[in-house]
Amino acid sequence: DLRNLMTRFAYGLPAGSDAAALEEAGWKLLGGVTRSEGAYTGSLFKLNAWLIRNEAGGSTFFVGSSATAPDFHIWEMLDQYRLLASTLRAPDPLGTFPHLAQ
Repeated sequence: DLRNLMTRFAYGLPAGSDAAALEEAGWKLLGGVTRSEGAYTGSLFKLNAWLIRNEAGGSTFFVGSSATAPDFHIWEMLDQYRLLASTLRAPDPLGTFPHLAQ
């Protein structure tokens, strides 16, 4: 879950963690949500696949044919991941997920 992972990152590191520990945790978080191989796939891969499935039915949203609460919730989290990537000078985590980047 995108929110739980980001919350754990933001609030779960020990107080006083140095910049290197924060950076390492940030890279690990981004790597986990963008992973798309093996038995485990990251959340972004799954959400992108959901939108591909919905697009086949004529919708570009998560639920229904227009933006609903889940869309805004997910878009907010995607912004958080993009901000983290920008802070780390990492590639855009949505770069390989075109349906999420729309």
